[in-house]
Amino acid sequence: FELNTVHDNNISISKSKFIKNEASSGSCVLISSSTGARNPCKIIINNNTFTRNINHGSGIVGGAIKVNTQQAEFVGDNYFFQNEAYYDGNLDSETSGAYGASIYLLQSKLSAYTLEGLHFEDDTVSHGGGSLFIYGYDETSQTSSPVTVSRCSFTKCNSDQFGGAFATGIPKSDSDSVGNNDVAISHCVFT
Repeated sequence: FELNTVHDNNISISKSKFIKNEASSGSCVLISSSTGARNPCKIIINNNTFTRNINHGSGIVGGAIKVNTQQAEFVGDNYFFQNEAYYDGNLDSETSGAYGASIYLLQSKLSAYTLEGLHFEDDTVSHGGGSLFIYGYDETSQTSSPVTVSRCSFTKCNSDQFGGAFATGIPKSDSDSVGNNDVAISHCVFT
């Protein structure tokens, strides 16, 4: 499912199963980052299961769900099992790579956002954020508006480089990073 056009109403995806889908990014749900400014609707992801979905390609490869904070809302309990994201080819920039096998979240606006009720198991990614990757908006701001990760579970998640369960920001060769927003973690389980 890809949202790349303007809609007036919210779109709800409820009690569905996404199994063995494949794409370069967002194999199950994809919101183009450029649609946020012109599209007032949200995708509501409510009590779904995402299993064995594969994302691979070049550039920035995101997981089964690649969305932004302005247009996506997670409701209820959503489950993610054995999703993968890996990078094909040579890295062509410092931000290229595969991030967040299940969810790649772009904080598109400097405002607080909460992820809760997400359950990840056996996800694998070739770069950062085994299950969840958050690219933060306020990397250069003096104001903090964290993404809160609450009541989530991460079991046997794996990253080949950094952030076995989840990561925020992409390290650069000069020891700096981009997209490294503040993240608050509350009532989560990591095993």
